Formats: sequence, structure tokens, C-alpha cells
Amino acid sequence: MKVIHRGPVAFHRDTHAGTGTGRDAAEISEVDDAPESPATPYAIEVGDSFAGHVSTVGDNDWIAIQLQAGQSYEFRLLGSASGNGTLEDPYLRLRDGSGTLLAENDDIIFGSLRESRLVFTPPSDGTHYVDAGAYGNFTGSYRLLAQPYAPPPTASLDMLVDQLVSDYWGLPSGVSYRFDTRFSSLITVDVTGLTPEGRQLARWALEAWERVADLTFREVTEGARITFRDDQFGAYSEQALENGFTSSATVNISTDWLDSYGTTIDSYSFLTYIHEIGHALGLGHLGNYNASAVYPEDARFANDSYQVSVMSYFSQGENTAVNADTAFPITAMMADIVAVQSLYGPSAVTAGNTVWGAGSTLPGYIGVYFRALAEGTFDRGFHTGGPVSLTIFDIGGIDTLDLSFSAAADRVDLRGGQFSDIMGLTGNLGIAPGTVIERLFSGPGNDTVIGNAADNFVFSDTGDDDLQGGAGRDDLRAGQGSDTVSAGEGDDLVYGGNGRDLVFLNQGDDLFNDNSQGGALGRDTVFGGYGDDTIQGGNGDDMFHGEWGADEIHGRLGNDSIYAGDQFDTVWAGEGDDLVYG
Repeated sequence: MKVIHRGPVAFHRDTHAGTGTGRDAAEISEVDDAPESPATPYAIEVGDSFAGHVSTVGDNDWIAIQLQAGQSYEFRLLGSASGNGTLEDPYLRLRDGSGTLLAENDDIIFGSLRESRLVFTPPSDGTHYVDAGAYGNFTGSYRLLAQPYAPPPTASLDMLVDQLVSDYWGLPSGVSYRFDTRFSSLITVDVTGLTPEGRQLARWALEAWERVADLTFREVTEGARITFRDDQFGAYSEQALENGFTSSATVNISTDWLDSYGTTIDSYSFLTYIHEIGHALGLGHLGNYNASAVYPEDARFANDSYQVSVMSYFSQGENTAVNADTAFPITAMMADIVAVQSLYGPSAVTAGNTVWGAGSTLPGYIGVYFRALAEGTFDRGFHTGGPVSLTIFDIGGIDTLDLSFSAAADRVDLRGGQFSDIMGLTGNLGIAPGTVIERLFSGPGNDTVIGNAADNFVFSDTGDDDLQGGAGRDDLRAGQGSDTVSAGEGDDLVYGGNGRDLVFLNQGDDLFNDNSQGGALGRDTVFGGYGDDTIQGGNGDDMFHGEWGADEIHGRLGNDSIYAGDQFDTVWAGEGDDLVYG
């Protein structure tokens, strides 16, 4: 059995007796030829179907329909491909009440699925005309459908993984296409059929999958399980299946493709290599499309985009439902990682104490990328400076994300399964589920940091930062700037740097240490929260609230205001003209 990832995909939709408008559907047939004008005697309502005929070359049938502003509608013009007529290549247009063209579609999938489909949301109420015709010199019978359109649902990560591993292939849950690695994780590859640029892209892309899955790729010159070539048009992958497993696969990405889309890690060509190798390893598309797709019409899920999967057809910008800037992925993304690990298990490449970002300890191209990013010097043959996105998968060790080089106002969420905004982009950094990053260094921007459940160490640089601890015993060190620090549930240690800081110690028996800065910029405000906290004041005119718990408060220097709280608190006012409230 051979599976090829290109060409048409059968179009399928369940039919219902109802229309979604509270009435039964009507099936209307053309008797006399429908004119190509608003004088047409034919009209349908949403939910109806119309059976017509393109009787001569250039014949166009206009059918009237009433549409409401702000409501989305789906129109399909079907012919011989789906057994709904004899017309080989329908062409669908939609016009307003005066006949002005509003939208048109020739092929659902260009050059392969030659039926037509439109999703349209009218800006105003009134009569519209569906213009049913044909491409070129084709004639024949057709069927027109008009239905309310509902956007696709947002998928959970598990749903996305099921789509990649089984649903795309039409397999039962738990059944998949994959290489047999029960006895060895080694998969041989042959890249000798590629140009030097193609070989480099292939090697980088193989690294991307090795870093997340328990796989080892070894280059050979014959008899490989994955063979790369570049002499066929376009980009595709195909597999041969034997005894329930993939026995071999071929990945083709043409030299024209590289000429058009580049050969650096921030190029579409690199994304294509990661994508096609994903197919070879057993992953399908994130939607039931192939060769081409339009969002949202062809999306199964609202969150289908590059942000979650390299197996998507939609950039972050094309997908209007996700909050992310367009940026080509340079790693397997969140859904890809969980999916490929369900087939092969997790990689141990990052099992030690790994540094992501400045001073990266990662091997391969991703380490080169981070080190160059931190230094601000890229080889244009490696990275042209285009926006990129990536997802961190890490297993074991005490791991660090060092973004000290980023001057942007970063929002970093250390929790697994979440996305962050770094380097001036939105939603371009993911952390895979189960990945634990313990340490973070932020840059000089006005950053927001959200901790995870581990014992985090967070150091913020200059800037007015917002640090939010998680459930662990965190060490939160605010740098220079007017920072807001919210300790989490554990027994946390909080350091206030220079600047007028606002600190919430929240739950846990926390320790706050102020700095020596005095004057207007040293006036910190601290709320003790629920635990038995220790608050060490600095040189400024600070305000301390003990709140709940048996707290210990040291005013130290400055004219402080101390509010002891509800329990048996101990207060050392310190030097200065202090106000103490019991």
C-alpha cells in the first residue's frame, strides 16, 4: 500500500432534512434556462438546493437568494467529481442586488478538486444572486447548495494529536502509520539525491524531529528507509506500508521550491522539509485538506495554524482565530511534539541541565540560532532575519530560558502547554506540555513573567516588570524599575530591586528583602498575604502591610508606614520617623 500526500481529497458533508432555519429544505430544478441577469425567475432560500445545467459554452445561471448582514453562508457548486452532475469544472460567483461581483471560486483544491465552494458574510441585507457557471469550455449538469456557515470548533491538544496521528488517515483511534522502532530507534536516510542546500535543510529538519522524538537518523547511500529527492515538481511525501508499519518513505522537495522560498532556517523551504518529514514519520495534516486550503472554509479546527503544528496549511496571520504573529516555525510545534512522541516516545537530547537562549547548550542548528540571536550577528546564509516561532521541549535537569538579550516587552509564560510573546512578536514561543523550565532571565524591556509549578528562579533586568510566581518555592528577583511582584503559593523569596516596587506575598511563608535605594524611587509597597511572612525593608519610605499570618516586619531606614495585620506580628520599626499601626 502506498500513501501519497498530494492531489485531491474527497469532499464530504452530512446532509440533513432541515436547513438550520427552522424549515425543511427544498430541491428546485431548472426547467427553462436561467438568465444571466437579475430578471431570473429562479430563487432559493438558505438550506435549499438547485439542480441546473450549463447548456452551452459561456452559459451562466443566476439564482436569487435573500441574505442577512453579518451572517455567514456557505455555497457549493457541485458536478461530476462528487456525483452531483456531469459538469467537470463548475465555476461559482456571488453577486449583489445590482449584479456586481462580490466573490468567486473555481476549484476547492486548485487543479485537483474541481468543484466550487464559497464562504461569504454579506455586509448588508437584501437580494443576492448566485451565478452558476463553468470554467473554460465545459458544459453539463450541476447541483447548487446554500447553507448557513458555522465556524469550526476550537480543538483541545488531544483532538489535534488525534487528527495528526489517526483521523487524517481515516484510521481508528489508537491505530497509526509509523516506522517499526520497537527494537531500534535507528532510521536510515539517503540525502545524496539533493543539492548541498537541500542536504543542509534536510539535516536541520531531521535534527528538529530527533530533538523531540526517540529517533536517531543515520545517513546511508543506498537502501535507506527515508529517501530524499528533488527532481519532481513541488513538495510531497509518500510511504510504502507493510504489515501495519511504514517500510519506506520518499520525500521530494524540488530545487525550484528552494529557488522560490529560500534555504535558510527562517525560510518556507525549511518549514516544508520539517513538514514532509513529519508525513514520512506518520503525521497527517491538521485538517482534512491536501495540496491547498483556505481558512476557515477548509479548517476542521479554529486553532489550525503554524502556531501549534508544522503540519498545518495556515500561517498565524491567515488564521484569524489565534492571537499570534506570522512567523515560520523552526521546530516541531506543540501538537507535533505530542503526536510524534505518541508514535516513538520522547527524545533524551535535552535530559541534562539545558540552557535555551543566551549561552545555549543545545546542539545543532537550534543552538547556533540562539547564540547568534543573543549576539545579534546572523550569517545571512543561515538566517535572513525573518520572524520565526518555536516550541521548547525539554526532559529532565534544571533548565534555563535566558532572554536577557531581548529589549522587547516580553510576556513569558513558563507553564507547559502555553505560548509566550518574545522579541516583539506575539505567540511565537511555546512550551510543550510536561516541559519544566526552572530558571528565567528576562531582558531590559517591561516584561511579564508567569511562573510554573516548579521552584522557579526569575531574574528580571531593567524595566517595569510584572513577575507572577507559581506553586513552587520561588526566588523572584526584581531588577531596576518599578516592578510588580506576586509571589505564588509556595514559601517564596522576593528581592526588590531599585525602583518603586509593588509586592504581593500571597500564600506561603515568604521572605521579602528590599534593597538599599532611598528617595522617591525607593518607596516600596508590600502586602504580606496569608503566610507567616518576613519583610525586610530598605532605605526608602516604604509601606508594609502584614495582613494575615504571624508576620515579622523590619522597617529599617526611611520614614516607613507599617500596618501589622490580623495575627501576632512582630515589628521592628527601624530608623526614621515611622508610623506603626497594630
